[in-house]
Amino acid sequence: MKKQTFFAFAIAGAIIAFCGCAELQLDPSGAKRLNQTELELLFQTERAAEFLTSGTRVSVTYFPDRRQECDWGSGNDKGTYSINNGEFCSTWTWLRNGSESCSKIYKIGENEFEFRSIDGISHAIMRLK
Repeated sequence: MKKQTFFAFAIAGAIIAFCGCAELQLDPSGAKRLNQTELELLFQTERAAEFLTSGTRVSVTYFPDRRQECDWGSGNDKGTYSINNGEFCSTWTWLRNGSESCSKIYKIGENEFEFRSIDGISHAIMRLK
């Protein structure tokens, strides 16, 4: 009986430890989620980036004062972004009807970052210029 109880507690402890540390580890693809400090460092200087969305190249410039501007050739928009609790949140003047969208950002290459929705779905790849 004592061995079964010990074994049950050992398994439960391992599961709790794994679940508690999951965000600190690399995900199965090898990508590393950026934390609050890493996100702040990434956007502390002006950054020019490019996204490929539905076959359209979108150029975005992020400014240290939390402004952002985008251009996709046939149009453009301006907005703001924030970094809160390890998430990158952005609002555009008219894109997404001005609604805020928040993402977790994962580093997937030297100058490539993947934006994932809160539920983990990939929705954009950012390449720094």
